Amino acid sequence: MEVRDKEASSKKGAFTLLDDEDDDEEERNKGRPDGTKKAKDNMRKDSEASSLREKIEHMVKSNELMVTMTIEAKKELAMKRSQEKEEKWHQIKESKLRKVDIEDKRAQAEETIALAKLIAEENKIMTMNRNEMDEITLE
Repeated sequence: MEVRDKEASSKKGAFTLLDDEDDDEEERNKGRPDGTKKAKDNMRKDSEASSLREKIEHMVKSNELMVTMTIEAKKELAMKRSQEKEEKWHQIKESKLRKVDIEDKRAQAEETIALAKLIAEENKIMTMNRNEMDEITLE
């Protein structure tokens, strides 16, 4: 059992040593410029970040464009509906005016027919032969 404990403890120590080595390396390279590998890595990260920013900006612009197009489409649809309602209203108004005109003409025609009948009756009475009539009929 002692062999296992020793192996396990040495592995733990190795991991802690690796962590410590990274800290020491940063302290040692404090004043030095970054190496080419690190510089390339930084450039790659910057380019990824800028491409992500560009992608996000592109997405935002396309979203704004879609919203604008949707709003314009809704406005056009509302205008079209209002024009259709107005046209329908005008058609209804014109049909009512036509009905009123037709009723007026019908009333005038009925009045003319009644007047014509009255004149015909008066003419019939005026042209009657009065010689054969009794006194009550003459009156």
